[in-house]
Amino acid sequence: NPSREELRRAKEDLKDGQQLFSKLLLLCQRQRLRPMGFPLVSFTALFGGPGIHGYGSHNIDANNSLIVVNGEGLKELLGDNVNSLQLALMESIKITKIHFDRKDEVARAEIEKYPGHVTLQDLWKGGRKDKDQNTSHESKKTNNAERVEEKCSKISQKIEQVSSPSWTCSVCTFIHVGESKVEFLACELCGTARTSATIAKSQKYISTTVTAATRMKRKQAMTVTSNACPTSLPSSSWGCLRAPTKKDIQGPCKRRKGFDQPPSLMDFLVVLDFEWTADDKRKMEPVSEITQFPSVLMQLTNGSSAAADRIICNSLPVDDRIPPDLKCQSKSSKIDAICFSVFDSYVRPTLNPKLTMFSIELTGITQNTVDSAPTIDAVLIQYVHWLRSHGLVDEKGNRIGNWAFVTWGDCDIMTTLRLELLYKSIDLPPCFNRWINLKDDAIFRRHYRREPRGGLRACVESVGATWEGRAHNGLVDSINTAKIVRNMVQAGFRFVRYTRGLNRNGTPFGTT
Repeated sequence: NPSREELRRAKEDLKDGQQLFSKLLLLCQRQRLRPMGFPLVSFTALFGGPGIHGYGSHNIDANNSLIVVNGEGLKELLGDNVNSLQLALMESIKITKIHFDRKDEVARAEIEKYPGHVTLQDLWKGGRKDKDQNTSHESKKTNNAERVEEKCSKISQKIEQVSSPSWTCSVCTFIHVGESKVEFLACELCGTARTSATIAKSQKYISTTVTAATRMKRKQAMTVTSNACPTSLPSSSWGCLRAPTKKDIQGPCKRRKGFDQPPSLMDFLVVLDFEWTADDKRKMEPVSEITQFPSVLMQLTNGSSAAADRIICNSLPVDDRIPPDLKCQSKSSKIDAICFSVFDSYVRPTLNPKLTMFSIELTGITQNTVDSAPTIDAVLIQYVHWLRSHGLVDEKGNRIGNWAFVTWGDCDIMTTLRLELLYKSIDLPPCFNRWINLKDDAIFRRHYRREPRGGLRACVESVGATWEGRAHNGLVDSINTAKIVRNMVQAGFRFVRYTRGLNRNGTPFGTT
């Protein structure tokens, strides 16, 4: 884990990178395209490594880097270091390209704006118009005449609408305009029957405005319609028109989240907590290596009788390493999370094969234990085989069904496992691309209404569970984390979605 000094230095580098990037944008707005000094540390802290990011993309070619930032990505990169003038300029920017020389540590920017936006030069001029844009007196007269004609046409249209026959529904206030709709006996929109007052008013208007020829045509059309319609149909106020259905009145069905069926509960949860090489106040180079690879498999039931009938612990033997408060006590339909299988294997490090005294005292893993253990690639094969034996993955490690990994923090999968396999050129099994961080604000804090402070043991005891075993042992930590999961499920929490993951390029997303 990074120290406080490293975290403070990283925040300062990020802040310096945001300030330099903001200055680079202002220079580019003033059309000063000369390169500007940009330290590599600040550049990396702001834009990250190569790949696809939320702000855009980062490509590296030899000693040069090309950053392509979309309009929304500028707000993400600059964060709170944006004043009102910069915010107005950012809204006019469509794409920003940053060319960075990693050898000389200089950067220059190119900006592509949306058409029709005001430039910085126009803002400085205070909205002054150029001499070429000044219209003549004759063109002003022409524009005024066009405006007068447009107003007259709008007034005439309103007069026609007022003078045309119409009636208003007393329920939905929909206005029916036109001679064809003035005889409707019910509202075209909501289907409410008309009142006698509106019917008399419309009939009076028709008697004074409709000509004899119009009445004859309408009478002929009604006779043709009555002959075409079968006499067996029941009489209706709609006549030959189809009565509006519920779909016609409400319109197209819109998705209403509050009335939709809630997402399904996950079937299984795999709780894991790795242990890795470490040293006191010193970072392990080149990367930390996993020394213990444990997992606890839990099955979730949603409270239905069908789910209770398929509890695996009633048909298969349960591992003896599982404590009684995680086993299935009795076959009931209560919503629960039951542990029934355990995987635990020590791993032999290859980059730093000799453990430090700090690591031995912290985890209790001795040098003889890791010397006789398999390497990480062999342990991964055993682990995927264990997941496959329970029907969770296929032969290639792809996820099958609705389940997820559960970790106490992001260091296990996102940092330690991912970086070690990346450095050793070992493929990460695809099932590790999604997981649930139990310490996340949307999980522990949302359920218990408090921060997960004091470490794992304090959180386990705060929910009323009993801590068992030695802290900083991978299997012990996994089992005690599973106790928090069971307590949350029994209290009504629904594990339905992931909180963290890796995209196709292996870049983490969902972190805070």
